[in-house]
Amino acid sequence: MNVYIRGLYTIRCAGRTYVGSSIDIPARLVTHRGELKRGKHSNPILQRAWSKHGEAAFSFDTLAELPGASGAELLEAERDAIARIPEGERFNIVLDPTTAGRFGQLNKGRKQNAAERAMRSKIAKGRSIPLKVREAASLALKGNQHAKGLKRSAETRAKMSEAAKARWSKMTPAERKRATSPASAACKRRGKRKFVSEHGYIS
Repeated sequence: MNVYIRGLYTIRCAGRTYVGSSIDIPARLVTHRGELKRGKHSNPILQRAWSKHGEAAFSFDTLAELPGASGAELLEAERDAIARIPEGERFNIVLDPTTAGRFGQLNKGRKQNAAERAMRSKIAKGRSIPLKVREAASLALKGNQHAKGLKRSAETRAKMSEAAKARWSKMTPAERKRATSPASAACKRRGKRKFVSEHGYIS
């Protein structure tokens, strides 16, 4: 039988503390531990401490049980608990979890190093989007008024043309055949609703 404990928890190591809140503390601590073991934790300070000191130096504990607290009340309690920890003794990066965009603050102003940029580039280059998905996205944008009336310069049109030619030159014969097939052209002529219905993108 699962035991759900709602409230605040702490992660401690080498005199520093991380405070968090959850509606299911045991499960949340399991998640934290798993991310740290994989080297994928969203808090880089906590992750560096794990890499430096090891799992044996960490303790994961319940700080306070708050069984009747709502989600907002848990975040407020978390904020107050963080504020009570001296600056040099806390792992928390986001000091006020009640504010919007709390997770975006983790990487705000952070610059990726060369290795991270290379990895993201490699992943993006190897990504293949199915033809049906591309067609659905194209039809979804049909009638987009964002660039209506926009007049591009001759230089811009030339660059666009060269880019299109480059994409075409990299396509395999099968990809070129699909791109110019009557079925593809027919999909473009149909209305968005009919295409989506026929291909099962909505129920």
